[in-house]
Amino acid sequence: MLHDPARHEPLAPIGWDEARVRTTIARIVDETVAAFSPETLWPPHPRDLEPGDDPDAPNPCLYFGAAGVVWALDHLRESGATAAPSFARHLPMLRERNRAWLAAIPGDNEGSWLVGDLPLAMMVRRHAPADARPAHADVIAALIDGNIDHPAHLESAKPRSSPCGARWVGHDSPGELVLFVSPVGLRPPPP
Repeated sequence: MLHDPARHEPLAPIGWDEARVRTTIARIVDETVAAFSPETLWPPHPRDLEPGDDPDAPNPCLYFGAAGVVWALDHLRESGATAAPSFARHLPMLRERNRAWLAAIPGDNEGSWLVGDLPLAMMVRRHAPADARPAHADVIAALIDGNIDHPAHLESAKPRSSPCGARWVGHDSPGELVLFVSPVGLRPPPP
């Protein structure tokens, strides 16, 4: 069942109240920030655990782990919805922990968008000093290139390399358009 009403608070016929919304967001963010520990990150949600998983073992990935929480807090702060602190200083540690987690699961998932090194590499680049960003872009380009022929891609949705040597050049956070440079200028990746 996609939606189990017993697991959700029913909708109430209340009017929009920006102050109430901001207060609720601030409360959730404050609780999230307070729950963080560099050692334990954030506790996993019980429904994100597979049978046999250690409920005290945090996950560093974007999809259901600490990197996703960091991305969400960054997004809320940058959109003006909250004054959440930056967790950028923890990104290198999260990236190393994510790499160790990836090494323990089967397959080549380093370039995976949801669980791989790619979103963390993008987040690290985003927070890096401007003069360090080109080196990070090269790492990101290699991750994308290395994932093009991953067997998980459906043939119809498989990313394709560009015949004109297009290359990833920059994008500041997961969820934004990946741009490539080609002889005709900046453009989205080829279909």
